[in-house]
Amino acid sequence: MTADLETSDRPEGCVVDSPLDLADSPHSSRNENETRWQEVQERAFRFLERAERLEPQLQLRGFRSTVRLWRHRAGGDAASWTIFLPERGDTDPIVREVRWAAPGDRLRVFDPRERIKRLADPLPSISVRDLRFPPTDVHELLEDLAKLPSPDPDSAKPEGSGGAAFGIREVSSQRGLWLSWWEQGPLDWAPLTQWVREAIWFFEG
Repeated sequence: MTADLETSDRPEGCVVDSPLDLADSPHSSRNENETRWQEVQERAFRFLERAERLEPQLQLRGFRSTVRLWRHRAGGDAASWTIFLPERGDTDPIVREVRWAAPGDRLRVFDPRERIKRLADPLPSISVRDLRFPPTDVHELLEDLAKLPSPDPDSAKPEGSGGAAFGIREVSSQRGLWLSWWEQGPLDWAPLTQWVREAIWFFEG
């Protein structure tokens, strides 16, 4: 599984997890582990951002991606939900959930007891789940999104250090929203941030 990206959904300042305290480890080992962890994170985010490139790809034949949502928990997992609509109207939409088990991967990289077990080039622990929903439910969600005003991207700087980062990208619309924020987000973004939270709750429910 590979994906090449010029840009990232990760909000500025977003760190999904921080290295364990390595004060007792040799300096060279710290550097090696930190480099390895950075590589694992970059790969994980590529997978989260390109759900259509993950297996099973056959499942998505005849579908087009429309909207991607994501939630990255500081100190926890990261997940994305991409809504795929059928090219023909006789099939239920698919919401592909891609989830990265970041805490377990961090343990593999930094814990000396796990380090001897890991592969030389470990891949992130990614799981993929394809969810099907009635077309009316998905189309109603997308119609509600289209009615929301476009937030001013300059009204706040999307950075933080705790809680969770959220985001949305409209892949196939003229408006082309592509925004991320921490926790509740800017006050004047409230209609959109609430829509994103409710959509994620719906998909996870």
